[in-house]
Amino acid sequence: MLSRDDLIGVLMAINQIKNNCFTITHEHLLKLIASLVAIHIDILCLSEENTSQTRLSDIGQSIASSAHGLKNILNNMDGGTYIVERGVAVKNMETVNKGWDILKRNSQRMREIVLDMLLFSRPRKPEYQPSDINKICWDIYELVRENATNRMIGFELDFDDRLKLVCIDPKGIYRCVLNLVSNAIDACSKSGGVIKIFTKCLENKGLQIKKSFQNITELLRSNPE
Repeated sequence: MLSRDDLIGVLMAINQIKNNCFTITHEHLLKLIASLVAIHIDILCLSEENTSQTRLSDIGQSIASSAHGLKNILNNMDGGTYIVERGVAVKNMETVNKGWDILKRNSQRMREIVLDMLLFSRPRKPEYQPSDINKICWDIYELVRENATNRMIGFELDFDDRLKLVCIDPKGIYRCVLNLVSNAIDACSKSGGVIKIFTKCLENKGLQIKKSFQNITELLRSNPE
């Protein structure tokens, strides 16, 4: 059995009928069967190879996404560390506790990402539960606020009070919004700016989370005076 001029197997035919030899027709039929089996084996090998390549590509994308999330968390932990150090310097335990809370929450987020990477063979499924989307956005704001302030970046928050508990995957939404806000901070980090976070209850009972940002250059252009 040949596949692309490579021998991948042998088809053996045994004649158990005495005094009866294989004919030319039998020989052609056996060659045809061998060719079909070789094609089938080749297709299976290509399918396995493609699955393996797809798997490697998925792993690469997962690692890249996780690395981006870890970078954002580490940036926020820097802000928490700064708050703790500032509180210790002035012996203000309220400030220390605030910074420590930021460190603990980000440490837990980091742990979840690492566990997802270790369990990649069983991709994480969304865990839907009633959640307060406004609180999620507020928690993200509290985590990144210190880091943003140090880069001369302000925030505008506009949360729709009509939004009650909604059934979502809070961990997935948290990571998504955190990545978007962290990207906005990076985009404004050189010259400062303003990041706006909005939530809105839609008429079709859906919800909308919207993020926008303006760096200082854009603000000056829109307000030349």
